[in-house]
Amino acid sequence: MTTPKPKPLLLVMLALLAFVGTPATAPWRTLPGWLAASAAALVIDAPLLRWRTGRWQFPRGGLITAWLVALMLSPYEPMWVAATAVGVGLASKHVWRRGRVNVANPAAVGLVAVSVMTGAAQNWCG
Repeated sequence: MTTPKPKPLLLVMLALLAFVGTPATAPWRTLPGWLAASAAALVIDAPLLRWRTGRWQFPRGGLITAWLVALMLSPYEPMWVAATAVGVGLASKHVWRRGRVNVANPAAVGLVAVSVMTGAAQNWCG
């Protein structure tokens, strides 16, 4: 029996958290931030992974960063704040590395950066 891979398992868990938490704030409030964060992750991380590894692959780590950002940002923040947080986080992931390991959590780097730049409201309890 094979053990499940951690990234797909985390993506499923984050999707379940989003599904459970969305009715509390209404989908029209949370969905734009999720879509902006996810789109930014796909557009930014896929080419950077291609550049770094030499082959195209699905950016699971980028989506994890995006969904963590979307879970922690206030649903009242504009879409561009979520996209900016993801962009800064993913850039830090590819620039600030030690071998194959991230030096810092990309979602945390992005959230701290947009908090400093814009004063974005966050809830670090998810």
